[in-house]
Amino acid sequence: MEKAIYSLAEAINGLSSTQSDILNYVAIVISFIAIIVSIYSIRVQKNLNNVNLQSDFYIEIFGDYLKNKIPNSAKNLTYDCNGKMDNSYRNVSKVMFSMIRECGYFKYIDNSFYYTLREKVQDLDEYLVNLAGKRVMNKEEQQNNLISVHKEIEKIVLYINKKYQEY
Repeated sequence: MEKAIYSLAEAINGLSSTQSDILNYVAIVISFIAIIVSIYSIRVQKNLNNVNLQSDFYIEIFGDYLKNKIPNSAKNLTYDCNGKMDNSYRNVSKVMFSMIRECGYFKYIDNSFYYTLREKVQDLDEYLVNLAGKRVMNKEEQQNNLISVHKEIEKIVLYINKKYQEY
């Protein structure tokens, strides 16, 4: 009987040792998972902070231009009684180039965005200068020209909005 008790005690000790090893293994696995989740959380938080910062800069730099300055300057585009685009086109160009100067931050943060935006604004300016140099007496053609200018401005605004949505 003593031998049976002794064998049973050894079996329990052996079982306990195996369970202890399993628990230690599970604890190590859980610790590694916790470390990985912590590192992932830190990265996600860092990216989120960067996105929020970029978003704030977009709003600060482009907000007033997109809501007020660009629409107000564009709605004043007209032709005079001589069939020439009046000087309102200069104000549109002035507003757009002012926006480019103010978004110089992106020249260093997102070089491609900055130079593409600047190129689009320069193309718009050239288009406006080209239209302003022509005499157009036909009211329908004048209206079509103004619509095409608004479409070019719309492309610029959509480009800015698309980039903002990436953040």
